[in-house]
Amino acid sequence: MGKMKAVGMDEQQAANTRATLLEEAACELVESYRLRSGQQRALSALQKDILKEAVEGLEVLTAIPPRMFGPVLRYVVQGIKPGHFLSAVITNDLRESVARADDENQAALGSWVRLFHDFTPASCWGSEDRLDAWVSDGMRFRGRR
Repeated sequence: MGKMKAVGMDEQQAANTRATLLEEAACELVESYRLRSGQQRALSALQKDILKEAVEGLEVLTAIPPRMFGPVLRYVVQGIKPGHFLSAVITNDLRESVARADDENQAALGSWVRLFHDFTPASCWGSEDRLDAWVSDGMRFRGRR
């Protein structure tokens, strides 16, 4: 009985750690956006909605590694271009996704697909053109174009 209780506590501790890391990533994104270029900026209502949905997805899809929270949130909320693996997932390039994934992300490929399909705007994923447009819109929104 004691061993089962310890396993349950370990799972709860892991869930709490994951929730803390997700909250930290979301707060870091909001704070970095607010302080960008020394200006006081706030996320738009649309960005807040996108952030809320993405965080909800990351809470549910526990196979996605916590170290990926920042990159995916920066992409979906701010349009900051992600690295090669995440770009391959976003553009629906399965071969490249598998080739670029580490072991954790390879095991989470189904969760990555669900995250984008169920918890992000359809216009931010699905093809290279959509990725490029999302990044371009994000750059324009951030005043870089």
